[in-house]
Amino acid sequence: MGKKETAKHHRTRTGKPSPAWIELRKRFIHPGQLPYEEIRTILNFDQDINERAAEVGVSPKTLARKVQQFIQYGLPGLMPGQAHRADDRRQLPAKIRDYILQLKAEYPLFTLREIADIVDVKFDRQVSHHTVAQTLTRSPLPKVIGRRYPRYFKMRDPAERREAMLRLHLDG
Repeated sequence: MGKKETAKHHRTRTGKPSPAWIELRKRFIHPGQLPYEEIRTILNFDQDINERAAEVGVSPKTLARKVQQFIQYGLPGLMPGQAHRADDRRQLPAKIRDYILQLKAEYPLFTLREIADIVDVKFDRQVSHHTVAQTLTRSPLPKVIGRRYPRYFKMRDPAERREAMLRLHLDG
């Protein structure tokens, strides 16, 4: 491969925003205005995406994605970190997040993938081990008050051992 072939795959740098855009940005009251104002003329006045991208100093691909998000989700689609719809599955429900934290506190030797598998069984929801890692880093682990069952080797009765294993399996 020559240099010309590899250069095609590099991202193109965006230009600097126009002086008019810089002045307009100074008037924004809320940070949420910025993404909407970037796409407003594309939506309302059919301005060309490449032309608008040059004005605001953003990649045309980025503007096209923002337009699509706005069309699909409305204003919440432009706000970072907010759920777009009620059935949006990108954010874990609090019940699952709490369960992940509790599970790691009770069983610290569980790996991230094991916890993800347990969540899949218990809540019928597939979760990536990356999501489990993010959940564990964002919140402190709760204090463990005690174990639900004694350790396996401390249980004398085989029927009690089996029942404990079955209950733990059914719990996830």
